[in-house]
Amino acid sequence: MLGNPILEEDSIAIKIANILKNEMNEYTFIYYDPAEPLPQEPIFLDVSPDVKKVELIDNVEKLQEPKAYTLHDFDLALLLKIMKEIGKVKNIKIIVVPLVDDSKLKKIAKEVKKTLEKL
Repeated sequence: MLGNPILEEDSIAIKIANILKNEMNEYTFIYYDPAEPLPQEPIFLDVSPDVKKVELIDNVEKLQEPKAYTLHDFDLALLLKIMKEIGKVKNIKIIVVPLVDDSKLKKIAKEVKKTLEKL
């Protein structure tokens, strides 16, 4: 999972993963540390203010990355594209959840669960 537990709007994926940990024992939910190597076929859980419902992205070319002028502009989208291009990762999947308040977390968690079960 991705996100920042300190920022309320960026911690939604973390909260959803915590809900699903108890329901989906076949999955291991871990917080992705960018300093660690990526698994060959990662599945990420992240939040975006640009989506209205749970979406699955399985094509890294759909990801938008900012113009990279310095290393501060180097983000996950660019990293994933580079890693795929050089063959370090194969199938990348990102489950994107909408920016919602805590009252809707369980509903979104159910949708994420359905998405994971289809994979």
